[in-house]
Amino acid sequence: MKIGITVNMSVAFWANGMQQNIVFLYSLLSKLGQDCYYITQETPKFPVHKNHKGMVLDDLMADKNEVLDILIVAGFDLLPEMYKQLKKRNSKMKIILVHYGNKLMDDMNYAITGIDGDKAPIFPSEHIDEIWTSPHYEYSLGYLKTYYKNENVKIVPYIWDSFFVDEKLAMMREKNLDPRFKKSKASSVCIFEPNKTHSKTCLIPVMICERFDQLFDGELDSVNVFCAEKIRERKYLRLFVKNLKIGQKDDFIFFNNRWGKLNACSRFGNTVVSHQIKNELNYSHLECLYLDLPLIHNCDMLCDYGYYYNDCDVDMGAKQLKNAMQNHASVLPQYRQDNKKLFDKFAIENAQNLNDYNALINE
Repeated sequence: MKIGITVNMSVAFWANGMQQNIVFLYSLLSKLGQDCYYITQETPKFPVHKNHKGMVLDDLMADKNEVLDILIVAGFDLLPEMYKQLKKRNSKMKIILVHYGNKLMDDMNYAITGIDGDKAPIFPSEHIDEIWTSPHYEYSLGYLKTYYKNENVKIVPYIWDSFFVDEKLAMMREKNLDPRFKKSKASSVCIFEPNKTHSKTCLIPVMICERFDQLFDGELDSVNVFCAEKIRERKYLRLFVKNLKIGQKDDFIFFNNRWGKLNACSRFGNTVVSHQIKNELNYSHLECLYLDLPLIHNCDMLCDYGYYYNDCDVDMGAKQLKNAMQNHASVLPQYRQDNKKLFDKFAIENAQNLNDYNALINE
């Protein structure tokens, strides 16, 4: 079958997990023997370094001989008349809308805060045949069915590949930079939450570091918070941090702009403290585990990997931070062995993943 997948190639593939997920989906479907194409809005500014094919949307719409069997709407939405025109060329064509992001949490945020005021939701379309979403958003199935007025909402296998990390590591080796675990950097913490919505913020990780410093004074060398260019300007946060023990130390906690994780870990610290609400599967976490970094996290779906603490349990998080700093170097061989099981589970080559996607496509 000929399958088109929309992707925004004006955005770098490290900008968000969705961009990478689209590439992994293309790769998996190709392994199933499907004839895949990226559909882009313009000439790619950030091409993927794979032997993948693509076409510009305007060219697709202009050439009446271009006929798709399936259109997967992942990176951007099309206008209703475009769907109608494509279905005229092939009445059996199916259109799948993919939500790799957390629509429920995003809708809450945009509706209440007004942040990203130019952001508009994808509006329900009679042309959408099916909606796909990731396993960690299963709780929002009813919400998606209701919003799109469509009962055909499916949970699809979560997939990940180390391609982008390996590509970045090769580039960094040329600069003599290495983000992988080094015991000498274990006492320096990095926090990478995007700080755009309440579901992924630095607040709990900062408080875990504060609690750790209260319990084990002097054992932490530094805390670097990234993606903080906006929140560091907010008076409430400045006063909040100033009240903390770690906030009163000189040259200890830093609120930085957005950095690439691999660059940051090669320069600032090797221990990553994370927190999320209803976003349990995250490429950022898998990248940390792949790099052998001690990951302190609260993802139930990954509770057997890294250093897990429950929910918002700051005390438990601080104790897991102590555990990681004290023991990670000695348990690293077992850590790698355990993590490989996780990578195999999400692999594009995993037989179960291939079978599940094959069934979805054939339906």
